[in-house]
Amino acid sequence: MLENMYDLQGYETDATLLNIILGAVPLVADCQLNALIKAGLQYYRLEPQIPQSLSAMDKIKTSNISALETAAANYISQGGNGYQTFNNIINLLKDQI
Repeated sequence: MLENMYDLQGYETDATLLNIILGAVPLVADCQLNALIKAGLQYYRLEPQIPQSLSAMDKIKTSNISALETAAANYISQGGNGYQTFNNIINLLKDQI
């Protein structure tokens, strides 16, 4: 995963600990979701593609927030890539009321 890592004294290291930590994060989420599924719960994920220009976590300008809202709205609107999944979730929630 990582190559040419150096410790605080400038010696090259294989970054084993960092690789373990970075690899553990998605594994924890995967284990938690699998446990929910085994318990009989349904899991749906809406994951629109966000353009690189909008993806900076610290870019909190009003124009960027508006662009993110537009991207989300386009994703779940009719013809959007998430339209069917979004409507499936809405219908399942309505059935539970």
